[in-house]
Amino acid sequence: PPPPPPPPPPASNFNGPSHLSTTDSNLALFAWNGVAFQVPKRWELSVNELVKGVSRIVLEDDFGPRLELDWTTPRSASETERFRKKSIEFIKIIDDKSRSVTPLAALPDEWTAHLYRMADDSFLATAYMVPSTPDAPFVFFRIHFVKGTPEIPETCCRQILKSFSWKSQGLSPWAFYDIHFSLDRCFRLASTSLLAGQKLLAFEWRLRRLFIWHFSLADYITRNNTPAGWCADFLNKFKLLPTPHWTA
Repeated sequence: PPPPPPPPPPASNFNGPSHLSTTDSNLALFAWNGVAFQVPKRWELSVNELVKGVSRIVLEDDFGPRLELDWTTPRSASETERFRKKSIEFIKIIDDKSRSVTPLAALPDEWTAHLYRMADDSFLATAYMVPSTPDAPFVFFRIHFVKGTPEIPETCCRQILKSFSWKSQGLSPWAFYDIHFSLDRCFRLASTSLLAGQKLLAFEWRLRRLFIWHFSLADYITRNNTPAGWCADFLNKFKLLPTPHWTA
C-alpha cells in the first residue's frame, strides 16, 4: 500500500518575534534551519555546516566575514552547560585581547552580549542565549565590525538579537540569497550544495527525502529548450532519484 501522507503542519510557533518581512530597506530576513533574524542586506551566506547536531553559518560582505553563528538543541542540562563553558572560554580569549569591553544593554532577558574594542580599533560583539525550554537552542553569535564598515556596532547588534526567532516545529521560513520558502520542521536538513546558478537543499523525513533546487539560469534554460524539457533532462541525469525515465 502507498505510505500514509505526512501529518498536517501544526500552527506556527515562532519562539520570539516573527519577522518574515521588514519595512527597513537596509535590512533583510535571514532564515536557516530553524533560526531567523534580520541583518544588513549586504551580508550574504558564505559558509554553512552541520556537524553532529551543531549548525554553523557565516555571513560576509565586501569587508569579509561579518557574522558567525553556532546553534544546537542540547539534549540535557549537562550538555547545555558544556556549550556554555565553551562559549565562555572563547569570550575570555577575546576579552584578554581587547582594549575595552562594554556590556550591551536593552536586550531581551535571555541574551548575554558584550561589545569589544580591539587593538586595531575594530569591534567584535559576542552574544549567547542559554535555552530556557527543552526544545529551545543554545545560540552563540560573533559579529565583526572592521574599520570602514557602515553599521553602528551597538545598533546593529541590538537589531539582530531583538529580531532573533527560533522555530522548533510547524512551518519554518528559509530566506537566503534570493531564495524564500517555508517548510515544515519535520523535514530535517541533510545536505546542501550552494553553487553559482544552482542551489540544492536536501531534506529527510522518516524514510522520505525532499530535494529543493533553485536555478538562476533562466536565459540558458530557455535558449534551446522548454523549461519542462530542461527539467526532465536534468532529473534523468540526477543519480540520486530512483525513478522511471522523465519526459516533458
